[in-house]
Parts: sequence; structure tokens; C-alpha cells
Amino acid sequence: MKNQYLALAPTTSVFLSMVLGVGIMLASNRPAFAQTNSTSLIDLTKTGVQANFGAKGLPVMSGNGRYCAFASGSNNLDPADTDILWDTYLKDTWTGDLKLVSVSTTGLSGNGPSGGVLGISDDGRYVVFDSSASDLIPFDANGLLDVFVYDQFTDTTKCISVNPAGDPSNGASRKPQISGDGRYVSFQSTASDLGIGSTGTLDQVYVYDMLLGSIENVSLDSFGFEVDGSSRSGNLSYDGRFVAFRSCASNLVPNDTNGIPDYFVRDRNTGIIERVNVDSNGNQAVSPSWGATPEDFPGISDDGRFITFFSYSDNLSPQDMNGQFDVYVRDRQLGITELISVDSQGVQNFTPLGVYFATTAISGDGRYVCFDTTAPGLAPPDTSTNANVYVRDRLKGVTEMIDIGANGEQPTFSSGGASISRTGRYVAFWSQSNNLVATDSSPFTDVFLHDRMTGGARCGSHQRRRRAVGNALDYRGDTHWHLDFGRISQWPGDSLEPVGSARAQRGLGVLCLCDGWGRSGECAGSLELCFGGLAPVGAGD
Repeated sequence: MKNQYLALAPTTSVFLSMVLGVGIMLASNRPAFAQTNSTSLIDLTKTGVQANFGAKGLPVMSGNGRYCAFASGSNNLDPADTDILWDTYLKDTWTGDLKLVSVSTTGLSGNGPSGGVLGISDDGRYVVFDSSASDLIPFDANGLLDVFVYDQFTDTTKCISVNPAGDPSNGASRKPQISGDGRYVSFQSTASDLGIGSTGTLDQVYVYDMLLGSIENVSLDSFGFEVDGSSRSGNLSYDGRFVAFRSCASNLVPNDTNGIPDYFVRDRNTGIIERVNVDSNGNQAVSPSWGATPEDFPGISDDGRFITFFSYSDNLSPQDMNGQFDVYVRDRQLGITELISVDSQGVQNFTPLGVYFATTAISGDGRYVCFDTTAPGLAPPDTSTNANVYVRDRLKGVTEMIDIGANGEQPTFSSGGASISRTGRYVAFWSQSNNLVATDSSPFTDVFLHDRMTGGARCGSHQRRRRAVGNALDYRGDTHWHLDFGRISQWPGDSLEPVGSARAQRGLGVLCLCDGWGRSGECAGSLELCFGGLAPVGAGD
């Protein structure tokens, strides 16, 4: 944010003050409140009670970093959680509210584990997860993993891994992801009753259309024929047009002769499939390309241009000389493959202990890539062989360590499962360390959210709070509203509209003007101006 004032016409200021009853807080050279720390503990209740068991899997966040979904084995985070099975939770990081998502038809936690893999829409309205519970919906009698969508707005849960009759499919369905706009959900399944290409023997990747209720097999070849290997780990661009996935098939594209798993992207509009784990000359990988955990999704940018992936192959970049797993970005538009898992001088780690990658993700514009690795020394203060979380700024060529102790020290144990918000500002991850925030007294694996803009470390508050945003002041209340040309409505109302040269948003008691709103509703411009003390107003008032 630039240190300047936003010049508002007098009539604009009067209008905002009279209609909204707000106090105007202009950006200044000195924040009204000191900046607080920026790593928040997520798996705790609104009253500050920490989880009594560990988290697992890959925590995911909405585009603006407000909502974070995760899986936990705790039974003290919500009164409805009456067992010690893995359950899916949704945290509102602005209010501190924590909600059990994998709820049965009786209102209690489901009778089977949920949340092995999670996805969340850009606005946080939809959470997708897999579960073996049979009581999340009526008449789920297949006794298998199914894929579900929870709608935060309507407080309802729906099974989407269903056959044409609307019944849960006859094969295990898992590893869902959701497009940023919330319309499409990808998942993999061994079912034989999901449509064309459903053999019942191989995993196939499907896309479910939430609007039309239809399912498409996206792991067929470009002519719509079945392939000769399993396909897994589908991930979607913002509008769902492009699907990135991993496959063992050798006949998805011509000249696939390496006999190893590869990463592919399918254009759902044209049906064209492209292999992406190739070098900048289009040569195929000579060693396997996959991650080290079940959450090894390829990352994909909003427009589908940039794809992140893992590979053990040493022929994808002339920089790659360490003989270890590495992270890459493929620019599909320019046909360039870039090595990502390097330090800020562009140097790889050559540790003989090996390099372990569990997850990778990319920001909406493709600038930032987050990943985790045991390779020491990619960024300070890391000197250990524990797994740590990093973000690589591709524009500046800078690699930054994320899981840093509350006092800037090395974390005590490993961290991983990183995901990144659409603008690259927020990173969610799990960690076994208990020194990332001062108030962490748990011996279990916890979920954290790191704000890269403010730096430092803070514990997530469960109360209303004021917060420094660049050089503006931000006030969080209890209800989320937005302003649309003077009309105020409750979330999840219509899209934001320009107000003069900025946009106005009312979120949890705060109205902010910004000269560059990101798609996720987060200020991504050079200036943000916030107003506090907003009273809830009904639509049309």
C-alpha cells in the first residue's frame, strides 16, 4: 500500500457519513494501531479452546483468506462432534466462528471419517470433501467413500458422486476440488455407473456441474475414448474450463512413451489434452512425476495458463542437478518450464537425505507458488531437515519461509500441506511445531494461517478486532455486508460494483474503498481506505 490519502469528493464523504453513519478513517503514514503478528492458529474454538487431537490432510482457504476448511480428529471444537473420527470444519478467520461441516441428518457428526481431501470456493460458500459416513444424506447405502458439497449459505449437504438415477455411485469417490466460482467440482472415482469411461477398475477424473447436475469424464482422450491407465488428483481453473490431473495412461496424448505417470491439462471447451510435465522444448520427463502424499494435486492458475507439479526427472530444466524431487511451473502459453524449488539465488539444495514434497499450489495470477520440503537452507531461518513451508515469488525470484517461530526462530517440528490464497497473500498449512504462535500449548498437529502482507506472527482472535491493513484501519464486527452503489445487502449478495474510481465493500462491520480489487474481493491495489463502526442495514435501506 502506498502512504497517501484517497481524495474523495466532499459529496461522496457526506453521502457515506450520512447514509451509513460511519467514521471515515483515511490512510496515513502511521497506522493507528501497531501491526500485529501474522501467523494465526486456526483449529481452536471462538472462545479460544484448542483442539484436543491433531489435524490432518490439506487445509484450504477461500480466495480472500477469510474462510479456512480443515479436517480434525478432535471432539471438543463443536458440541455436535460426539466422536473421535476425522471431521470437516470451516473456520471464519474474521469472526473466529468455527463450524462442523460433516454433519449427519440428525445434526451430529457423521458416522464415518470425513475430510481426507478438501476444497473451497472462492467466496467460501461451498466446501467439498470426501467421506465414508453413511448418514450425511438420506439413503446413502453404498458403504463407500463419496464426495459431498456443503453450502454455507443454505446450511445443506449434497452428495455429488451420484449415478444418473441420483444415487451414490457403486465405487469409491474421493479427492474433490472446486472451481473458484463454485460451479464445478472435480473428483476421482472407480465407479462403473458414472457414465462414459466408467470401467469400475481404474480411477477416472470427473467434473460435476453444480448448476446442471451433470457429470463429465475428463480423463478420456481428446476423441472421447477410454485410456489405458488410472487418472487422479483433478484440479480446476477458476471458471472450471481447464482441468489439471495426473495419469498413468500412455494414450492420452501422442508420443507418450516414457512409461511413467505424467501431468495433463484438459480444455473442457475444446476437448484438447496437453501434457505439461515436459521441458521447454516439449521433451517428455524421463523419471516419475508425482507428489509424496495423496494430496499431490497439480496447482493451476485462475486462467489455466500456469501449472505446478512435482517431478523426480532431471531433464526438465538445465538448473536441475540435485537428483531429487523438485517443484516446477509450466507456462502453457509460452511453453516454458521453470524450476521453482530453489533459494533466492536460484540454487538448489543437494542434501543427501533427499527432498520430500507433499503439496504445491499457485496464486490466481501465477506469480506465487507455495510448497513444502525437507530440503534445508532454501530461506532463513531454516537450517534443519524438518519439512518446512515456502513461497516462491516468480516475479522477484525470491523464496520465503512461511512457518517461522513467533520470535523469528526455527520451528521445532515439521510443517506441510500448504495452500495459497488467490492473491498470494495468505498461506494455510499444518504444523507439528508449537512455537509458531505464543499461545499454542497443544502437543498435536495444528492448522495455521499466515498473512504474508503484515509479517511477524499473531494468534487468531476470537473477538471483534481492529487491524492495520497497509496504512488503513480495519474494523471487524459480527455481520458481513457489502455496498453496491449505495445499496447494502447481506453476504453472499451480488458482485461488487465500482464506486467512483474505487470499489466499496462492507465486510463484518467495515466498509473499504480500494483502487484495485482482486477477484476474490481482497484489495490488491495500491491504496485501501476503510471505514469503521457500521451498523447492520437491510437490503435496500
